[in-house]
Amino acid sequence: MNEPVRRTGSGLEFYEVDGKHKALVDLETHVVTSKKQRDAYRRKKELEELGIQGRTRSFVLCFHDPIRALMGRLTLDEMGALIKLLPYLKYGEAGDLVHQGKRMDKAAIGKAIGKKQRQTAAILSKLTKEGALIAKKEGRKSVYAVAKEIHTMGEAGGNMFTKLFQTYAKKQLEKLTTQQAGVLYALLPFFHYRDYILAVNPNETDDDLIEPMNIEEVGKMLGISKASAYRHIGALTREGIMLETRAYGVSTFYVNPDFMFRATRGNEFT
Repeated sequence: MNEPVRRTGSGLEFYEVDGKHKALVDLETHVVTSKKQRDAYRRKKELEELGIQGRTRSFVLCFHDPIRALMGRLTLDEMGALIKLLPYLKYGEAGDLVHQGKRMDKAAIGKAIGKKQRQTAAILSKLTKEGALIAKKEGRKSVYAVAKEIHTMGEAGGNMFTKLFQTYAKKQLEKLTTQQAGVLYALLPFFHYRDYILAVNPNETDDDLIEPMNIEEVGKMLGISKASAYRHIGALTREGIMLETRAYGVSTFYVNPDFMFRATRGNEFT
């Protein structure tokens, strides 16, 4: 057999045969899906999209580049605390965190993220140091806001983002530990804009070139073991935030569009 004309990072090899490109696929690690099957799946998801757009729901814009930058500077606990606070973000330029009509101080945040006073203080210190949160004085205490460069309920300004739906997110995030929530936060930029699949290349427009992200890659990206990555994602699937499908011993992961969303009408994406 001739040398392949192209290889992908996931191990696929493409050969030119009679003027056409053919793919050599290892069925132990890949699943072959016809374009008809992919189109049927896409139509199903488009119907779900219409259902989502038909409901008025508040959402937070989560900007991809700043999230990727934070991944290398925050622990899973710190990222988990941050995403657990996003349902409390109030609309407006200030980015205030508000619960029951009051700006959130350390005590309110500790309750929201499920941490004791000392742990909460350490997490808030790190999040403010890294620019994810902003501390403001209100009388004798500090209250907190989210940096609009990372998360906002305002304008996107041309940046690539994912929408996090606040009501559903709050309900589901309360069931997760901060580490489990931290894994989810780190994965936000990696869900495909149209097919909801966890992917190495989430902005790829060619169906045949989408590369699903596997557990080993998740663990490597987060600096944790494969077993830990699978355990955390297992918690996300049990709570209905993610879905795992298996074929030929290979797992593929999807996100629930009730939790987050990227595509819009006309197959535009954010």
